[in-house]
Amino acid sequence: MNGYNFTDRVRKVLQMAREEAARLHHEYVGTEHILLGLIREGEGVAAAVLTNLPMRAAVDEAVRRVREGGALAPALGAAKLFPPLVIHLIASGEATGRLDTMLARAAEAQARELENWIRGLTALLEPMLILAMGAIVLFVVVAILLPIFEMNQLVR
Repeated sequence: MNGYNFTDRVRKVLQMAREEAARLHHEYVGTEHILLGLIREGEGVAAAVLTNLPMRAAVDEAVRRVREGGALAPALGAAKLFPPLVIHLIASGEATGRLDTMLARAAEAQARELENWIRGLTALLEPMLILAMGAIVLFVVVAILLPIFEMNQLVR
């Protein structure tokens, strides 16, 4: 591929994504971190990095459009796969020349949104688990007491 070692480039993008995730104190490397690494690397190695096929195709198409002279935000926005906030932050970053900062903010916003979603799901799951455990305990108690009551009826 144009005299570059493709595997080393993918490692470099992943390393950049890991560094960005660590800088933002995130426990995982998300798509937004990989996207930031891809943009910083400047080449379309998304095909080897992204496992989400529609996103992979969208990023490849965006890279193609940017190489042709288009802006990144409309290129990514055309796929309708990225949140509007991310697209607006990318557009703002392109306009101000601070794309890396805006991508970092987008990554932070995405991470916060995911964390809030997980907290909400966990908050809903806790009462359901308590009810399920109560149902199991009720079943065990009934299974133990029912034969005792039946034996009591036989004695009378």
